[in-house]
Amino acid sequence: MKNILLVVRWPVGGIRTYLKYVFSGPEFDNYRIRVVAPDVAGFGAQFGTVFATDRFEYVPCEDSPKDLLRVTWRELRRTKFDLINAQGFTSAIAALLPSVVQCANVPRVLTVHDVLHEVQFNGWKGRVKRWLMAQVFKRYHCIIPVSNDCRDNMVSFLPEVIETRINTILNGVSVERLATSKPLGLRGQLGIDDHTLLVGFMGRFMAQKGFRYLVDAVEKLIGEASLRRRPLVLCFGIGGFYREEMADIKARGLSEHFKLFDHIEDVGAAMKALDVVVMPSLWEACPLLPMEVLICGTPLIASNCIGLREVVADTPAWVVPQADGEALANALREVARDSRRAVFENYAPKAAQRFDVTTTRSGLAALYTELLQERGR
Repeated sequence: MKNILLVVRWPVGGIRTYLKYVFSGPEFDNYRIRVVAPDVAGFGAQFGTVFATDRFEYVPCEDSPKDLLRVTWRELRRTKFDLINAQGFTSAIAALLPSVVQCANVPRVLTVHDVLHEVQFNGWKGRVKRWLMAQVFKRYHCIIPVSNDCRDNMVSFLPEVIETRINTILNGVSVERLATSKPLGLRGQLGIDDHTLLVGFMGRFMAQKGFRYLVDAVEKLIGEASLRRRPLVLCFGIGGFYREEMADIKARGLSEHFKLFDHIEDVGAAMKALDVVVMPSLWEACPLLPMEVLICGTPLIASNCIGLREVVADTPAWVVPQADGEALANALREVARDSRRAVFENYAPKAAQRFDVTTTRSGLAALYTELLQERGR
């Protein structure tokens, strides 16, 4: 049985779901996997339920890149690992020095879960940062972007990484869990009828997720007497700047049009009970949420931002310009008139095939095997 070390700076959001969906699959039954990560957002408490076998071990560190490096160094000294997989940009930097010094011949893999932005490289400090990132990434034996958009973005900012082997392995989701979900009785629970348009927002309240533009859209719509169905936005999840967002909604006099759910056990059941899910992101790498929505057969409005546009291409989703509240309002007007739910439900089996995480697992497991064989491990 091979030993794999996963180094994770941010075990939250999409990265946490990626770890759960991918490494819990049978393709990795022949690996012992140790995860070094800070205990943020309840990661430590959830680890045993997400990875319910003794093949997995969680090693916590403090919530800082410096301590991530320190603990990674310690773990490489105490255990002989066959492969090291850093998850994300910061993790790659923290894992490089310990791995080069202590086990230079062990395959080093970087999984890229985010995209880069021009503002990150402004000024002389930005130029130094860009140079440092390029030098670090070049020293990984393989880089795995989770989408083609993600790959192209990385190469555009760090062209030096072309010297490194790059294998794009697209994200995926657990299809069976979603397929077996039954719609929640949200209308009965909330005491509302079909004249209300149930709009779902499922994401952390961060600037990246574009929530403010959904608020702008709702503000435009509620003043229209001709609108057939009044929107009620159900927000699932309270991470990030939700207090600030709720304060803004209150200041605009829109509180009755937004309702907050701090937790939902069965995400698929919630999605199937909604009239539409809105994802107004400003950027993504390869988001899982639109995959889940489409597999559930629920109508979807998505922005055309990087990463998200790749996922919703050739699907029935309404695609609108990013950072455009008026375009969101127009799409919601269309949904209020005709959600085309039957079209989305008919597309669901194709979405299930296209976004099945077993494809992701198989691709990553095959790559691991190839890298290990190349180095005689």
